[in-house]
Amino acid sequence: EPGSRDLGEFNAALQHDLLRGQNAVSLPLDTATRLGLDPESAQASEIGDRGLSLTTVDEVEKALHGVDIAAVPLFVSAGLAALPVTALLTAWQTKQGRPAGALNGAVLADPLSELLRRGNLPVGLDKAYDDMARLTRWVTKDKLQLRTVGVDAGLWAEAGASAVQELAFGLATGVDYLQALHRQKISAEEAGPRFLFTYSLGSHFFMEI
Repeated sequence: EPGSRDLGEFNAALQHDLLRGQNAVSLPLDTATRLGLDPESAQASEIGDRGLSLTTVDEVEKALHGVDIAAVPLFVSAGLAALPVTALLTAWQTKQGRPAGALNGAVLADPLSELLRRGNLPVGLDKAYDDMARLTRWVTKDKLQLRTVGVDAGLWAEAGASAVQELAFGLATGVDYLQALHRQKISAEEAGPRFLFTYSLGSHFFMEI
């Protein structure tokens, strides 16, 4: 479950749900991991607060042991750490004797969402955008079936935005990311299929649709 620090407990719950019809894997990460911080240098409140602390291939193995990632898509909101998290996941696949291309789903870089949550970032946006571009080039070159750029517009709704404002801020974030990738010589045609937008759904059902 999100917030659990016990990788074994998370794996057991995941295996239970997959056997009962769950058809995707959502891998929640704690704040320290999403910010790319080593647990030894992160604040105690940022470790295990929203999900799992994943910094090594062995930890990935404990969380995903027995899961056939080729059979179900994997979704990870990785904040600033999408590049190293993808590297961990592909290294785990290789250790299992499986091709990295078996990994499918989304490992999403979304630095502005982390900035919205926290109010500041441990690195500048230029560095975050460089990592986003490097990851997007990598998965494109190796033909990995992964989305790499996330826009969690639902955070604006949690902060009190209306459905119209949530849509506007989400699209503006997407445009900012697209422009950042364009500055790194990644075309809109290359970048577009790598995006994943997430919006909230609440009591204003028809307006949100």
